[in-house]
Amino acid sequence: MKRIICTLPEDLYESLRKKSFEKRKSMAELIRTAVKEELLKESPSVLSEPSLKKIWENEEDSVYDKL
Repeated sequence: MKRIICTLPEDLYESLRKKSFEKRKSMAELIRTAVKEELLKESPSVLSEPSLKKIWENEEDSVYDKL
């Protein structure tokens, strides 16, 4: 695991500190979870339309359209 330093506005820090206390998790764990979730939102899914385009538009499979 790598360590980073970031600066937060006072109000954001206090919100994070309170949530950390309420959930009984470290502030670092809450930050890691939030960053991970945000990155997953941006990453295209393996099952997304662009990744399946080659399969869907496969000419050889057109024989199955008539079934």
